[in-house]
Amino acid sequence: MYLPQLFLITVGVIRAANKGLSDPAEVNADAYEFLYAHLPIGFAVYGVILTAVFLIWNRYAFGEGLRVFLPDRSSINIRNAIAVILIAVAANYIAYATLYFYKAFTPSLFEDYLTLTGRARGGGSIIYIVYSILLAPIAEELAFRNLSFRYLSKSVLPVWAVIVIQAFLFGLLHMNFIQTAYTFVFGILLGLIRYKTGKLFFPLMTHFFFNLWGILSRKLVDFDKMTQNILIAVISVFVVALCYLFLLNGSMRAEES
Repeated sequence: MYLPQLFLITVGVIRAANKGLSDPAEVNADAYEFLYAHLPIGFAVYGVILTAVFLIWNRYAFGEGLRVFLPDRSSINIRNAIAVILIAVAANYIAYATLYFYKAFTPSLFEDYLTLTGRARGGGSIIYIVYSILLAPIAEELAFRNLSFRYLSKSVLPVWAVIVIQAFLFGLLHMNFIQTAYTFVFGILLGLIRYKTGKLFFPLMTHFFFNLWGILSRKLVDFDKMTQNILIAVISVFVVALCYLFLLNGSMRAEES
């Protein structure tokens, strides 16, 4: 759901000057609102172009085309499907718990976040849904769990550093503090899935279901219920850990060099 940052900044500066806006969060939110409302087709086209660029890059760097998305046949099974869906759903509730703490301890940041995301969804909602569920996961997984992960893996860095760095870059993409925090954690989880399965398919599917459930479940979350949010988050951490350790199968050793 993220536009080219230079383009976003340019629109924000121009509209801030015209409307007399000075608060950075308000400027950012206004720029998103304008772009979603006035450039829905261009917004979708951007996602397609970005995906194409990363696919061409991957083809040039690693000799792969669309095959990068394909898993090993032996890994397509009910066990892995259940693991991916449960991890995606549970990861959403971990993210919601982080939002609860922001609301409790930094309410101004939380309100800025709601303003930004609410305005982004306000215009062109169908485009937003298509981009969030389909185009954004494809482009972001190609960029971070494929290109970044593979380039970093060829360096002298240990695996844990590769996973942390690609997650940090993934978090920075989101530009606002709250999203950067929870997407960094989600990026580590996606990196771990990428490492364990050795394929892009599984973090991509996890990202699909994470964004889908995030859209479907948002109205079900009550940020005023502290005990409920903490309990669900704790349960979700255990669900993610159990699914990763005992359900999801695969091996980095099986991946192409």
